[in-house]
This record gives sequence, C-alpha cells and structure tokens, in this order.
Amino acid sequence: MNIDELQALREEILADVTPLVVDDSPNGPDKFALLLRLIQSGRASGDVYKKAYASAKEIQDTGERLDALMSLLDEIDVDIDQQTDSEEPEPANGTPTQEAAQAMNAGPDDQQQ
Repeated sequence: MNIDELQALREEILADVTPLVVDDSPNGPDKFALLLRLIQSGRASGDVYKKAYASAKEIQDTGERLDALMSLLDEIDVDIDQQTDSEEPEPANGTPTQEAAQAMNAGPDDQQQ
C-alpha cells in the first residue's frame, strides 16, 4: 500500500474505533488507556480529551490515577508544542527568523531552561 492508501485506511479505522472507545468501553484504567491511545493517534477531538480526563479522575487507585493524569498532561503538552510550532510565521524568503537563528547557534550555556 502506498502512503495515501495507508492514511485513508488509518482514517477509516479511527472512525470505527473512536465511538467504540468513547461510548462503549468500560470505565476505569482500561478505558483511560484506550482514550490515551486515541489521543496519541493525533486525531482526537476536544471531547476525547475531556472524556480521558473524566476517565482518569475515576480511577480509584491513587498511583494509577496520578500516572493517568500525568500521561494526559504530557499529551496535552505535546499538542500545545505542535500547535505553537505550526503557528510560528516563516519568512517569505525561507530564511530562519532571527530568534530561530539565535536558538540554532546558541550553545548549551546560552539556552534558557
């Protein structure tokens, strides 16, 4: 299969999987794990994030609940970073912005943490 066929198949599968995970899977750690996998697919809606949050909060074991919430935070941070990166304007001539050039040329001691 070529890339276009694989992407089309992926979208079909996600369309089938999403309602099963969101509506039909039992609550608890297993549901959260399935929701997290759906989020990691890169095609989750805000509703899936909210359901994952609600599912994580329902986990009874404190350690598992903490792990689930931290995993969800990690995924949200990844999405925020991706959206922030895609919103940076590129100069028309294809050269990096001054900030990007400085970041690329900065040594380890020059970078902010």
